[in-house]
Amino acid sequence: MSKPIPDILYYKNNIVQDMINTPVTLTTSWANLGPLICTSDVPAIAIWIKYLLNDSLGMQLRVVARRYQEDTEYYSLPIKSVNPTFVQVSPEYFKLPDVDTDVVVPIECSDLVKYLQFQVRVGTLGATAASITKCQLTTATTGRTI
Repeated sequence: MSKPIPDILYYKNNIVQDMINTPVTLTTSWANLGPLICTSDVPAIAIWIKYLLNDSLGMQLRVVARRYQEDTEYYSLPIKSVNPTFVQVSPEYFKLPDVDTDVVVPIECSDLVKYLQFQVRVGTLGATAASITKCQLTTATTGRTI
C-alpha cells in the first residue's frame, strides 16, 4: 500500500522521499511532477526518475520557482550543467533521452529560492502516451554542492 504524498516536501536528512504514488501520464503541456519542494538550508537535491516513452518523443523536465508556499505564479529557472571542461547554463528545461530509462537529475539550491516545483511534458505525444513510473527525491546533507 502506498503512502500519501504530502502537499509540500521539506528537507529530511539523508532520506529518499517518494514524489509520486502512481504513474504520471504526460501530455504536450507542462504538468507538475510531485509536490512543491521546500529547499531552505538544502545545498542540493536530486530527483530519480524512471520513465516509459512508449511512442512519444522529446520528454522534457524543468524546474520552476515560487516565491512562497502559497504563491500561484511560477518562475522559470535556468539549468546549470557542470562537466570537467565547462559550465553551461541552459534555458528552461532538460531534454531527457528518447529511450525508456532511469535518470538522476541533480539541482544546486540557493537560499534565494525557497520553493521549487518540477514539471514535465513531451514534445511529441504518441498514440500511447509516455509516463513517469517512479520519481523520488534525495537531498544533500552537508554544505557541499554537486
